Amino acid sequence: MHKDRQQNTLMKTGVHGIRRRSVSAEKGRKCMKEIRLCDNAMAHHVKELCDKYRVGIELQTYFSTEYLRINPRALLEREELISGIGKRSLHSPVSGMRFENIDAAARKEVISKIEELCECAGRLNCSDIILHRGYLPDTSDRARFLSDGAHFWNDVLQGRDKTQVFHFENLYEPDPQLFSDYLSAVGHPGLDACLDIGHAHCHSEVPILDWIRILNRKIGYVHLHSNFGRTDEHLGLREGSIPVREVCEALERYAPGAIWALESQI
Repeated sequence: MHKDRQQNTLMKTGVHGIRRRSVSAEKGRKCMKEIRLCDNAMAHHVKELCDKYRVGIELQTYFSTEYLRINPRALLEREELISGIGKRSLHSPVSGMRFENIDAAARKEVISKIEELCECAGRLNCSDIILHRGYLPDTSDRARFLSDGAHFWNDVLQGRDKTQVFHFENLYEPDPQLFSDYLSAVGHPGLDACLDIGHAHCHSEVPILDWIRILNRKIGYVHLHSNFGRTDEHLGLREGSIPVREVCEALERYAPGAIWALESQI
């Protein structure tokens, strides 16, 4: 990617300002944030930005069993491409996995997919794994939903590699309370929230600042992008109607240890 295009991209998405420093609303001090760029399946382009600005990467390419069968060198090629980038995340390629209210056969299949995902993450030295839940509002009994989720994840997380952390990303959740209760029910340090501020802004009537306040330190990871509250546009942080400065200040106050990943269009 040409240097001036790199600069324009970083200014448009807001990476450059966040990379320099963020302001802690809680302590009134300036501190460096751990920033990662989502590759949006364009790893070659984003790799250049990561190298230039010394930030990490979130890989969003689909490494399914079938994909690896067809492209047996895919993992090796990706390993070679991202060499030199220190901090790495892997976004789950499987959308809409259900972990609750499923039978034994479906449970076995989902666990197999999670194990495959962990293996890929290990090969790529990714410490963080982002997952979409297959949650649809008003389709499950609340108590059973929470108990099933706690049972499933405590089984999955027991004895697993402690260097890998799962982050549940909100998608269609209408409010943060059930999300918060779910994480409390699991109660394991290997599972926390990936707060996608764009999804919360366009799929929920609860203000994004309330999402941050309610989820609080359960937020371990954040997807930063913007929209106008109607569709999931993945705009830059200087576009859309999300109050980005207030969001960043709230994140510093309520979830100071969270990783920030920029997921706007590049």
